[in-house]
Amino acid sequence: MGKEMELLWELQQIEQEEKKLIEVYNVLVKNAELKNLYQIILSEMKEYERLENALKDKREKQMHIEKEIKEIEKKYIENETFLYSGKIRNYKEMEMLSDNLKKLKDVKTEKEEILLRYMEEVYQLENLIKQISNKIRKMQKEYKEIRLKNNEDIDKIKKEIEKLRDRKLALTENIKPELLTIYKKIKLTKTDPVAKVIDFKCSGCNTILSFAKMQEVSQPTLPVYCESCGRLIFAE
Repeated sequence: MGKEMELLWELQQIEQEEKKLIEVYNVLVKNAELKNLYQIILSEMKEYERLENALKDKREKQMHIEKEIKEIEKKYIENETFLYSGKIRNYKEMEMLSDNLKKLKDVKTEKEEILLRYMEEVYQLENLIKQISNKIRKMQKEYKEIRLKNNEDIDKIKKEIEKLRDRKLALTENIKPELLTIYKKIKLTKTDPVAKVIDFKCSGCNTILSFAKMQEVSQPTLPVYCESCGRLIFAE
């Protein structure tokens, strides 16, 4: 019985180690850091797309203004050429043409100011897009590295769990079924069904055992239970 109790103790140690590994495995599978980084990348990509659309819109507006300025310049040259062509018939016509040239010049100045603003906005957007693009590439690289390490850790934990389960199976084959049944029953209420007797105490609840109980422990023929906590107890 003593040998089987030692095997049962070893089984308990393996199960406790397995439980810890499963907890680590679950944390690795969920990996809050990885999920959080993924969400940040998605958010940055969404911002990148928004800025790209804004840049496209600004460039289109810039091109439209540039076209308008060229048309104004063309009209200005035409009017100016006519003004100095000697074909003007009277002062009133010259005055109207001069006013028209002034208006064209004012409109051109206004359009050029708008163009400069658009050019500045395009420049700023291009820089922002470049920064976000670099940031996304950096985060994607970090994400891949973390995921690779995480997957390696998961595979390692899975192999360790499999080894523990193989050891458990080998142990249970050398323990009587009725003793395993008792072990599992106690385990329903206590995570550690087996306790060692150390210095006349149950290591599970730290209760000093009676003399009669110590005699049972010293020469076990049947499973021995702690008088206080009900755990299976044994002495090495």
